[in-house]
Amino acid sequence: FSEEKLVFSLRLMEENWSAEKMTPTFQLGDRAHLQAQVHTHTGSHVPLRLFVDHCVATLTPDWSTSPY
Repeated sequence: FSEEKLVFSLRLMEENWSAEKMTPTFQLGDRAHLQAQVHTHTGSHVPLRLFVDHCVATLTPDWSTSPY
């Protein structure tokens, strides 16, 4: 039996996906280009696919607040 840690990351990307966005500000109605990844520490795990089912933007870090 072995265990392996999975590390998840979410990065805000430039519109053309060329690099991570340096300023995390945008206007209401703008699209946010998000890159979601999962990594392993050892690299011995089979390649994984990460599916994002739901995403909500809020004015505060509290995910249960209304996004409007």
